[in-house]
Amino acid sequence: MNDQRKAVFEQRQEFMDSEDLSELVADFRNDAINDLVERYMPPKAYAEQWDIDGLDEKVKSTLGLELPLHDWAAEEGVSNEEIEERIVAAADVRAAERLELIGADQTPRPRKAVHAADDRHAVARAPGPSGPPARRHRPARLRPARTR
Repeated sequence: MNDQRKAVFEQRQEFMDSEDLSELVADFRNDAINDLVERYMPPKAYAEQWDIDGLDEKVKSTLGLELPLHDWAAEEGVSNEEIEERIVAAADVRAAERLELIGADQTPRPRKAVHAADDRHAVARAPGPSGPPARRHRPARLRPARTR
């Protein structure tokens, strides 16, 4: 567990020190695609055993892409590696389109590294909303009906 904790903190530091996270995001995206393809198209499975419906659903929900996966899987001699490469290429194109849409200047920049103790207490120091504190909602009390 200590090794895992160290790896997480090293990765966190890398994020905070980086000026451009696009390579890291691309690596994460590619790893996610690799995991999906391995899950739904196992390397040693025959093409008839591939779960293209499951892969298609996950590609749509995870990456927001509608791809002709059934057509690709039906191609003669296509491998799971080829399909993975096609998904990666489509995801890269989609990411580039989104970056162009929002503009490179609008992407969030990582904040500079701060001490872990500062991070832990940042919420406590954060300014609250202006105005009076929010009132807790209390349920109305039920009163017995009056009889005349």
